Amino acid sequence: MAKKKNKDAINKGIIEQSNYYQKKNEKKPKKIEDPAKPNLLKRFAAILIDTIISLVVIFGISFFVNKVILPHTGYQTYANELVTMNRESNLYIEKYGKFFRYSELYDSKKTPEENLDVVICGFYKNDSRAIADNKYEYYCNSRIKSQMFKLNEKGEYIRNDGISDTIMRNYLEEEYEKAISYFRSNPDYIYASNYTYTSQIGIYLASSILTSCIFFLTIPMVTKENQTVGQMICKLVVVKEDDKTKPTNKQMIIRYLFVCLINFILPICTYILTPTMIGLPLLVSAGMIAITKNNGAFHDYFSHTKVINKSRSNAFEIIESMKEQTEAQKLNNPHYYYDDQPEEGIHYTDDD
Repeated sequence: MAKKKNKDAINKGIIEQSNYYQKKNEKKPKKIEDPAKPNLLKRFAAILIDTIISLVVIFGISFFVNKVILPHTGYQTYANELVTMNRESNLYIEKYGKFFRYSELYDSKKTPEENLDVVICGFYKNDSRAIADNKYEYYCNSRIKSQMFKLNEKGEYIRNDGISDTIMRNYLEEEYEKAISYFRSNPDYIYASNYTYTSQIGIYLASSILTSCIFFLTIPMVTKENQTVGQMICKLVVVKEDDKTKPTNKQMIIRYLFVCLINFILPICTYILTPTMIGLPLLVSAGMIAITKNNGAFHDYFSHTKVINKSRSNAFEIIESMKEQTEAQKLNNPHYYYDDQPEEGIHYTDDD
C-alpha cells in the first residue's frame, strides 16, 4: 500500500513538473503559477510569526541584561548621574519615571512667563556652570533687546504692552531650547549620555544578532527541512533555487547573514540616524517579496534559495533523487526501466 502511494506521488510530481515547464515555454504563455510556490499570505504569515517571536526574545534578553547585569557595572553609575543632573537642572518635569520638557507639558492655565521664564531664570541662577559663564546676565539682556520685556520701578522684568501670549510663548520656547542646549553641552552630561546610549544600542544589537543566529541559522540547520519556526507552522520549506533540493550549509549561512543584516542590524543603524525610519529596511524586504517573480527577498537571491510549500517538497525531492539513481537501478534491476516521456511515468514489472 505504501509502495503504491509512493509510486503515485512520483508520477504526479513528474506530470505536474512537465506540464508546468511545457506551458511556461509556449510562445504566448498564460500566467502559470509554479505548483510549489506558496501564496503571499502564507509567506507573510510565516515572516510575521518569526518576527514576533524574535522581538519577544530580543526584548527579553535586553530586559535581563538591564535588570540583572548592568546594575553591577559602571553603566549604573553614569545612568544615575544623568538622572541627578536632569533633576537638579529644574529644566524638566519628572513624571512616570521620565523627564519631560516644560514645553511638552505646557500648562495653558498659566502665563508663558509662569510656564517658561521662571524655569529659565531658575536654571541660569543656580547651575554652577551657568553662573561661571554669566548666563543669567546674558538672558536678561536678551529679554530687553527682544522688546518682549521691560524693567519696572522695582527692577522686575515684566511683559511689554501689546505682547500677546502667543508671541511671548514662541519667544520663551526659543529661549528655553537655548537653555536646554547649554545644559546638554556640559562635558560630564555628554560623556554620561553617550556612555549609556551606546551601551543600550550595544545591548540591543548583541541581542538581535544572538536571536537571529538562534532562529534563522541554528534552528533551520538542525531541522530536517531547513525551516524556521514560522515556516514550520505555515508548512513551508527552504530549498535550492534551481532544483528544489536541500540547500548546502554554505547557502544557509549566506541566507542567515543577509537576514541578520537587513532585518536586524540595519533597522538598529537606521534608528541611530533617524529613529522614525527604523522600519524602512523591513518594508523594502517585504516589498521585494511582494513584487518579485519568485517572491524572494535579499537573503533568497544572494543565497540562491527559495521558499516552497512543504507538501510539494517531498515530491520534487523524490524526483531529483530518482534521476540520480536511474542508471544504477537499470544496471542492478533488469526488470526496471525509465521511460523518457513524463506523461507515461515510471514503469514497474510484476517482479517489483
